[in-house]
Amino acid sequence: MANVRFALGAATPDAALGLAWFAAGFAAMLPAIRISWLLAAVDLGVLAALVARVMMAKKDKANDDDNNDDDDNVVVNKNSRLPRTTPMLCTPPSSFGLGMGLAFGYYIAITWSTMFGLYFMVLCLFHFSEFFTVAYFSASKLSFDFSHLPLLLLAAFLLNHSKAYWIAAISSWTEFWLELYFVPGLKVPWISVIGFLLVTMGDAFRKAAMWTAADNFSHQVATVKVASHQLVTHGVYSLARHPAYFGWWWWSTGTQIMLCNPICTIGYAVAATLFFRDRVPYEEERLLHFFQDQYDAYQQRVGIWIPFVSGYQCTDGMRNYWRMLREPRVPGRMMGDTAKPASS
Repeated sequence: MANVRFALGAATPDAALGLAWFAAGFAAMLPAIRISWLLAAVDLGVLAALVARVMMAKKDKANDDDNNDDDDNVVVNKNSRLPRTTPMLCTPPSSFGLGMGLAFGYYIAITWSTMFGLYFMVLCLFHFSEFFTVAYFSASKLSFDFSHLPLLLLAAFLLNHSKAYWIAAISSWTEFWLELYFVPGLKVPWISVIGFLLVTMGDAFRKAAMWTAADNFSHQVATVKVASHQLVTHGVYSLARHPAYFGWWWWSTGTQIMLCNPICTIGYAVAATLFFRDRVPYEEERLLHFFQDQYDAYQQRVGIWIPFVSGYQCTDGMRNYWRMLREPRVPGRMMGDTAKPASS
C-alpha cells in the first residue's frame, strides 16, 4: 500500500487530476454512487471558467498583435498556448467523459454484447492512458490546440487525431452491429480473444515506449533538434525502431479482430500501413539529420517490424558528408581532401 501511495504522490498534478476525474466518470455511471454527479456539476463550472479564460487569452493576443508587443512572459503570444495551468483545466471534462465511457462499455458488455462492450472499454482506456502516460512521464509536453475551441479539450487524449480516425471508428461500429444482426455467425468468441490479446500487446508496447522515452517522446514529429533531445535505444527501443508506431499498428488492427469485423480489419491494417509508410521515412530523415552516424548504426541494428513499412535509407553520400563535417579544418586544404600536403 505504501508503494501505491508513493506512486500516486510522484505523479504530476495533471496525471493525478486526470486519474481522479476518470474514476469519478466511471462512478457516475454506477447507480449506487450518486455523489459523483456533484463532481459533474463542478466539472461544468471548470469548463465554463476554461472557455472564459480562452476567450480572454484570444482577446489579449489580438491586442498584443495590434500593439506589436514582444513580451516574452506572455506565452500565448509565442505559440498560441495558454499558461502552464491550462492542462489542469482541460483535464477534467475529457477524463470524466472517458470514465463514463468505460462504465458504459461495461454496461453494454453485460446487457447487449460482450464483444462490443469490451471493445468500447478498451477504446476508452486507450485514450485516457495516452493522456495519463504523457502527463506522468513527460508533463512538459502537454499542450492543447486553442485554434479550434470545440476540440481543445480532446487534444492530449488523441481524441481529435483526425477526421479519418473518427470515420474509421464509426465505420467499424456500423459494420459490427450490421453483421451481428444479419450475419451473427461471423462473431466468433475465440477470434475476439485473439484480437484482445493483440490489443493488449500493442498498447503495452506503445505505453512502454512512452515510458522509456519520457521527455524525448512526442505525438508530433520534431523538425528542430533541441539540447534536451537524446536518441533512445534501450528498452523496447532495442526491439523496434518505432515501438510506439509498432504498438499502434497492432492495437488498431487488433480492435477490429476483437470485433470480428473482416472488412474493417483489412481496412484498418491497410490504412495504418499507408500512414506509417509516409510518416516513418519522414521522421527517420529528421533523426538522421539530428543524430547522423549514431542513428545510422541504430537503423542497421534494429528493425521496424510494421508490415510493408521501411524507413529512410541512409546513403553513402550522407555518410561521407558527415565524415567531412567531423574532419578538422586544415588551412589550404579543402574539406574531404585526405591527401597529405607535399613535403618541402
